[in-house]
Amino acid sequence: MSRVLVVGEALMDVVTVVDKGTRRRSEHPGGSPANVALGLSRLGVETDFLTSLAIDTAGLAIAQHLRDSGVQIVPESFNAHQTSHATATIGTNGAASYEFDISWHITNTFDIPPVDIIHTGSIAAFLQPGGEQVRQIVQNAPPSSLVSFVPTFGPD
Repeated sequence: MSRVLVVGEALMDVVTVVDKGTRRRSEHPGGSPANVALGLSRLGVETDFLTSLAIDTAGLAIAQHLRDSGVQIVPESFNAHQTSHATATIGTNGAASYEFDISWHITNTFDIPPVDIIHTGSIAAFLQPGGEQVRQIVQNAPPSSLVSFVPTFGPD
């Protein structure tokens, strides 16, 4: 079985539903790369995840959610002042509006563990300063590692 390193954002998805004057709010761990790491681990693939989290309520909840499914959070992932959030507000007409509070950076001193596959993409590959750091990780990948890249674009 292969070992995978996933590099990318993890964030707290906040959903607010406005209905007949009431507001219901819920929070869910998310982020495309975090979801990839979670899915791989649940399928039995040894998965390391390098991200950018704060040691705050959201960051600790996201980390626990991933660890509960067997994802190994790379220790250098706890480097942010505040964990990123994506907020969706669903109005009475069912239309959604979105707000993003995303900060993305990772350590420059990260040593790539022995892995067979490196997966990245989404906002992490484009949002600076972390996008440059992701590029360096991919460039420094062991020659035998397969690199998987999903170029999903995020907020403007």
